[in-house]
Amino acid sequence: MIVIYTPELSLRIQYAFKLVFSEVLGVEYSISTDLNTFINTEGGRINYSQNKLSGIIGINPSGLLEEKSIKNWNPLVGKWEELPVIFANDDHSVPFDIFSAVFFLVTRYEEYLPFNPDQYGRFMAEESLSCKNGFLRFPIVDLWCKKLATVLKINNQCKNLSENNYRFRLTIDIDYPWLFRNRGWLYASGSLMRELVRFNFSQFTERLKVLTGYNPDPADNYDFISETWDEPDHPVQYFILCRHKGKLDPNRSVNRKVFHCLIQELDTTGRVGIHPSFVSRTSDNKLKQEISYLSGVLKRDIISSRQHFLCLKFPDTYLNLIKFGIKEDYSMGYSSQTGFRAGIARSFNFFDLINNKETGLRVFPFQVMDRTLLSYMKLSPDEALKEFEYYTGLIRSIGGEFICLWHNDSLSDRGEWQGWKNVFKKMIDMNS
Repeated sequence: MIVIYTPELSLRIQYAFKLVFSEVLGVEYSISTDLNTFINTEGGRINYSQNKLSGIIGINPSGLLEEKSIKNWNPLVGKWEELPVIFANDDHSVPFDIFSAVFFLVTRYEEYLPFNPDQYGRFMAEESLSCKNGFLRFPIVDLWCKKLATVLKINNQCKNLSENNYRFRLTIDIDYPWLFRNRGWLYASGSLMRELVRFNFSQFTERLKVLTGYNPDPADNYDFISETWDEPDHPVQYFILCRHKGKLDPNRSVNRKVFHCLIQELDTTGRVGIHPSFVSRTSDNKLKQEISYLSGVLKRDIISSRQHFLCLKFPDTYLNLIKFGIKEDYSMGYSSQTGFRAGIARSFNFFDLINNKETGLRVFPFQVMDRTLLSYMKLSPDEALKEFEYYTGLIRSIGGEFICLWHNDSLSDRGEWQGWKNVFKKMIDMNS
């Protein structure tokens, strides 16, 4: 049992202590606000106050966790031996406010502050403190906690850091259920005509063979996915776009019976969640309609979600999802780089900084997306495989959860995705 002394017990402090000791380390702890009681307590102790207590590990508070508002913090960056830290100070045993540092990263505090958005209004990896200071590719929260366990001499008690706690989660975003088929003959005819006008005869032939049933649709890789990853205890998580129009949301199969059948079939081999459209990020009504549509097809409540284009706005996106019954979100990751957006390699409850309270929405951060590797990082299939090897080994070493994001059409093994199906297979092999 670890006992922590703090003279003030705020909601932020309680959340940070829970993250460090329950979520990451997996050890029991208690909090004391009475100094005399704390001093007379035996066992592992942490003094989280400005008081200097001889013989007791002290962590100097920065003040962040005592506040109830949002301020423009610019945490001091330092080193804890080999690890970079934020909210650094000159303390000897733990030279930074680890609780404020964990809270700052996991709550995505910096995304509540002014930033330069990309063309879709997103907070980009390059804007983050983690990227600017070279630790985006590390589960820095887990590593800090692991080092704290060493200082407390409780390494053997930390069940959540064991490799046996490692978990792999496969997630698939379905923006286009099919590339050529089941999108309406008007669309199909127009596409064929367009290929002819542009003299793209090979693509015209490919489309025609798919539309006439001679060849399978390049995006219809659902059997391959379910056969390659067949883990009933950890089923594939599918996120399905359920809006039929719009420049960025054109799932033309939404109103078709075959699409309903696909959704129902995927929900038997995996778990189906909503992929809220780009336009729904600014429209509660559209978000409600899309969730209701999917719920109607599956005849059950929809509890999981991942934003289309990974559009997250704090705290609006998460508060809207909570309002419509979503209990799990998988959008916590970057489009332009791989790594740990929240600094942590395991799920956590979303903390709403505006209302200053922990919510029941569980956030599942992902580390690697297929499109990131191909389009942003410009990696070859062999280079991409090394990324999967890196994150698998790293996250396994701290007993975390490796979540990857693929799209059904990236497994077509055609065009720009040639060779990536083999990457997928090898990724599954190293996590089976």
